[in-house]
Amino acid sequence: MDVRPDMLNGGGWLQGGGVYAALADEAMALALFTALKEDEIIATISETTSFYRGGVRDGTVEAEATVVRKGRKVAFTKGGVVRRPGKDGGEILAESSASFTVIAHQ
Repeated sequence: MDVRPDMLNGGGWLQGGGVYAALADEAMALALFTALKEDEIIATISETTSFYRGGVRDGTVEAEATVVRKGRKVAFTKGGVVRRPGKDGGEILAESSASFTVIAHQ
């Protein structure tokens, strides 16, 4: 995702609590979609995000995620937001973990 001026907080850097958490949540959900059966849907039960680095003012950030375990009723994922190598080098900006309910859709 390219960092845009409308995503910056009052201090002039990328708003972590909203942007980092939303980006990580979407990446974790998309990772989980690859493990779902055709008749299953999901909803987030809980998500925890740890913020490691702020101060991003421009450039591009990316989200990564993996499925830790998918059960019949609950699935667990982990993910994070990173800034790829560039003028400041690559770095982990935030890490998240989430649990999702798995619902058989009829």
